[in-house]
Formats: sequence, C-alpha cells, structure tokens
Amino acid sequence: MVATSDTESSIVEVCSTRMATTQITDIVFDFGGVLHVVLDKIATTKLRDELAAVVGFNSGKEFRERVYQGEEWKLSKRGKIPGSELWDRVLIPLGMTDEQGM
Repeated sequence: MVATSDTESSIVEVCSTRMATTQITDIVFDFGGVLHVVLDKIATTKLRDELAAVVGFNSGKEFRERVYQGEEWKLSKRGKIPGSELWDRVLIPLGMTDEQGM
C-alpha cells in the first residue's frame, strides 16, 4: 500500500517523536519476520492509541484486538502471509485503499 501524504506524515510524526526520545539499548534481529517483542508496554500502548486514530480505529484497544488477535496476525506471525498482506486485510475493510494505506 502507498501512503497518502497526510496519513504518511501523521505516522512519520508519531514515530519520529518516539524515536527522538528513545535511547536504543538492545537490537533484536527478526529473521523471517515472525518475532514480536514489546519492550515498553506503556510507550507501546500510547503509540498504538495514536496510530489507531490515524488509520481509523476508535481506540488503541480496538486496533490491538483487530490486528494482534485476528486470523491475519496468526497467519503473519507464522510466516504464512507477509506483513503487507496483513495490513491490506486489516485496513481495506476500514475503507482504506492502496493509495490511502501505509
């Protein structure tokens, strides 16, 4: 999916703000794209709330349930579908087209 400038700018702003105030203490290599580690639950929850609003969810909790507890996540976690397909399956039903998505 290709992001529009508004969506892309919002996501980049949220992520840039987090990155500017975060000191890297560990590096995790995710071979195969199936590892998921939450290092800071408070920061992750806040970032999830902000991103949820950008992509059209009512709350970070709704976003988490839809993305990380859905069938798409299970498939992606096991390497059965790529991350891009996970996002297509989650965002397109919300009305986001390839041009609007991430």
